[in-house]
Amino acid sequence: MTRFTREELLELAPAHALGATTADEADAMERAMLSDPALSAEVAAFRNVPATLASAVSVVPHPRVREALLAAVRTVPAMRVERPVSARIPNWVPALLAASVVLMVSASIYGVRMQREAEGLRNGNAELATQLARRERVLNSLLDGEGQLHLVKVGADSSGTGPGLQFYWNARQGKALAHVFRLKTAPAGRDYQIWALVDGKPVSLAVFNSDAQGRALVEVEGIARSVRGVTAVLVSIEPLGGSVQPTTTPFLAGTFPGA
Repeated sequence: MTRFTREELLELAPAHALGATTADEADAMERAMLSDPALSAEVAAFRNVPATLASAVSVVPHPRVREALLAAVRTVPAMRVERPVSARIPNWVPALLAASVVLMVSASIYGVRMQREAEGLRNGNAELATQLARRERVLNSLLDGEGQLHLVKVGADSSGTGPGLQFYWNARQGKALAHVFRLKTAPAGRDYQIWALVDGKPVSLAVFNSDAQGRALVEVEGIARSVRGVTAVLVSIEPLGGSVQPTTTPFLAGTFPGA
């Protein structure tokens, strides 16, 4: 039984999808696809090629595909026409037709791959644009506070091992930014909630959860432009979506500057 590398199996995906592999190749592909979802997806994508060819609009072939077709045509001997013309089909015609079909399928496969790559690039660009826009907002919150940017350090212990939060309150813009670190993800059905202690009463600022690395960057809009009466920033764990008032004792706390 022939052994194939994964790269060789990926190269066989188009042929296998079209039923053009040998028995050994087909057997190897079927066994590999059982444990390789990416290979199965590759074969599945190419199985749609015949239908795509039947309904596709006319497209300009890639220059490499066009050159390959012209090279194949140039290798066919020139047909000599005699009178009367024989009704027998020249033996080179099936070969040329087969080569043409293969090249058409190759062109379609190339087009599918290019379309998938283009879609990936579009998604990547959209994600990058979102990240850049958020970074700009974050920087704006930090840099545009002037003398009204207040930093509260919440919870992080001196050992550098416990959870913590840096809370930047931009009173000039009425915005805040919470940088959370080393805080494990809340259990299912629970969220973390940030509170400001204002005149002795907790006021909800944001509901969030941390990622698998224990990090979160929480943007808070529409908070008070005045920090009068604010004495502390607290974090508690609450039911999913947050609570009107804390339902558990806050496990992180930080004193507001000047309080």
